[in-house]
Amino acid sequence: MKIKINFFKKIFIYSIGIVVMTLSICYILNFLFLDQFYIYRKKENMKKIVAEVKKIRNKPEELEDYLEELKQRESMVVVFLDKHGREIGTGMHKRMMRKALDMRMMELNGELQQRFFFVSAPSPSSGRILIYNDKLPDGTWISLRASLLSVDTYKYEMYLFSIITSIITLILTAYLGKVFSKKITSDIEKLNLAAYDIADLKFIDNIGIDRDDEIGELSRNIETMSKKLNISMESMKNFVSNASHELKTPIAIISTHAQGLLKKSVVEESERKDYYETILRTSYEMGELISNLLTISRINSLDYVLDEDDVDIEKLIKQSLEKYEFIELENDIQVIIKIKDKNLIVDRNILKLAIDNIVLNGLKYSPYEGKFEIIEIDGKFSFRNSLQNMMPIDIEKIWEPFARGQNAFESGVDGTGLGLSIVKRALELNNMDFGIEVDNESFEIWFKQKK
Repeated sequence: MKIKINFFKKIFIYSIGIVVMTLSICYILNFLFLDQFYIYRKKENMKKIVAEVKKIRNKPEELEDYLEELKQRESMVVVFLDKHGREIGTGMHKRMMRKALDMRMMELNGELQQRFFFVSAPSPSSGRILIYNDKLPDGTWISLRASLLSVDTYKYEMYLFSIITSIITLILTAYLGKVFSKKITSDIEKLNLAAYDIADLKFIDNIGIDRDDEIGELSRNIETMSKKLNISMESMKNFVSNASHELKTPIAIISTHAQGLLKKSVVEESERKDYYETILRTSYEMGELISNLLTISRINSLDYVLDEDDVDIEKLIKQSLEKYEFIELENDIQVIIKIKDKNLIVDRNILKLAIDNIVLNGLKYSPYEGKFEIIEIDGKFSFRNSLQNMMPIDIEKIWEPFARGQNAFESGVDGTGLGLSIVKRALELNNMDFGIEVDNESFEIWFKQKK
């Protein structure tokens, strides 16, 4: 059976483990290499001291002062030996040297000529001695002796003190690790609960995490996601409700008219013809509504892939004008086209959806003998139709599905209110800037490809 360890315990164990591993490595390195490192440092220092002694060897007073300082500062003594290993010296210098040397060092004079560096232990109680010999050009020797008793004496105390400090470090690390881990895991638990709430469609505005690190950033991103999902869900509910309402009305019309014909309650031929025409017209409206709903569903699909190509925009616009030419002729609308920069890299089919709806919208809402202008300036395509008695509109809401301006109801123009929502999504997919501009005499939709 697999043991489950929560995140808090994992962080706590990892923290303690890192500290224990670090301390263990320190102990092992100290145990194996501390003595060698200390001797290595002593050797390097002894070489410098011998070099300095060589420089001032022929200056007795300066030499004596230096040797005395060396003895006090470094606990080292310098011995000059002849080629046979006997100590040499003159006057005060010789007497000082004799006094400085203890007997155990002098007993080693016979060995000193054998090698340059070596460690000797004359007796267990006296400790180890590091000796450095350097042969001079005249055959005599300089022998520098340094006691290692201090490192041998304090090694045990150092290890003991390290153990004590390690125990204190572990206790502090355990406490701080617990506090730190608890803080992290409590915030992660908040994120976890927030994710569960969002999965249950319980959207939240504030998780309650105030941090400036990655967890704080994740919290803010989840809050943003929650808000956007909430807006999307509300939009979807409204869309479904509006779609149901829009479908219910033509279905009810068709149903009542069909029942009237079936029950033969309509006797007059002219009246029956009106019923047939109403059913047919309503069927067309339902077909258009369903087609638009399917289009919105398709272009809002997450897996929709654009098929971009170099497209002649003027050609698309003229195709749309030909498609809705009957509205133009019926209302005697003057169409003006001024386009210079014709081509854009876009998805042709998606942009055609937008242009079809923009052209249809412009022609439908143009008054009798009105004007519909399509103008391109510096890559900005503007579709402007003239208006009469323009009513106030909410430009933000006009893009939403099933939204229709007051002019649509006043003028009695047929429509589903889905056209501009299709335009908006199609232009977004083609990476366009777009907008609506309205004044008392005209209504304009424009778009321009982003750079």
